[in-house]
Amino acid sequence: MRHYLANSLIFFAILLTSFVVLTHPSTSAPKGLAILDITESSLNFGEVDETNDFIWHLPVINRTERQINVSRFASSCSCTSIAPVSCKLEPGGIVDLRLSLNLASPIALGPLVRDFEVRITAQVDDGGKQKSVTWPLKGKIRKLITPEGSLISFSGTLIHGQSLKTETMKIALTPPATRLVAIPEGDDLSVNLRSELGQNYQLEVTPTSEAAEGILKSNVILEGFSRDGSLRSIIKLPVRAVVSNDIIASPSSIAFGAVPVGSKLHANVILQSLLSHEFEVSLVEGKNEQGIEAVPQGKLSRGLASFDIAIVADKPGNNARTLSFAARSSSGVTEVSVHLSYFGK
Repeated sequence: MRHYLANSLIFFAILLTSFVVLTHPSTSAPKGLAILDITESSLNFGEVDETNDFIWHLPVINRTERQINVSRFASSCSCTSIAPVSCKLEPGGIVDLRLSLNLASPIALGPLVRDFEVRITAQVDDGGKQKSVTWPLKGKIRKLITPEGSLISFSGTLIHGQSLKTETMKIALTPPATRLVAIPEGDDLSVNLRSELGQNYQLEVTPTSEAAEGILKSNVILEGFSRDGSLRSIIKLPVRAVVSNDIIASPSSIAFGAVPVGSKLHANVILQSLLSHEFEVSLVEGKNEQGIEAVPQGKLSRGLASFDIAIVADKPGNNARTLSFAARSSSGVTEVSVHLSYFGK
């Protein structure tokens, strides 16, 4: 009797448990499928060559039993364009997204194979409710253009209008890119590209006479083409240099600080030819204000001249003046400026 009763209790316990399971799903089960879905294998394009026009397709599936309106497909990177940009998906329907990706890195240096990730987002109108679904698209990119350095930098100071020196850099090209083209960005550089053994090149860069005084910030555009003539890769190789006129002022800026109004301020300025050229100096007519004097102190040596600068602090508050010299040498006339400032009290 006891054995019968025990078996009966076990039977009813199993029956009750089955009833609970059937009528009350486990709280750890998913609450529902994604509105839209993309198969995981489509979200990784593997390892590909660097290119500025890589095409990849993503099949987006409507997993619901109702129509879904996608108002916009968007990307986290400006390197990606998507078509179509919007669509309507019937239950179980599929739209084939065509992605065009620019995988060419503008950075000159970097690993030969680098990781890539971009996020694709669908803005969804689901029965009047605005939702979004995002997928990460990943892959690896093989570099095709490899310079031996991150930039070309000219040491020392380059003299404007003079025959300027040339800097070189070796560049390696990786198949399927078989031809390299170098293009200067702007008129302040000239470039020459010489092919060497295999797919190695030597790039020669020279600033031109158009390079303005100051910090030269330019780039050489390197383009790699495949055998069929299609563009495969583009990078920018930065070029930096300091360009100066032959004749400069030292110091070129003088701050007298706080001084009594009416006082006369003095400073010494030396004009120097960086090329040690002889030159003559005069003040630029019509550009210098009243109350500024520049008295020559004689030539110190070849390519050097000294001046005593005097200015009257005739106004209260912050004041700034500019003294302009015209220096004439065998290479022409150079305008040299000295900036003066004081605070009148």
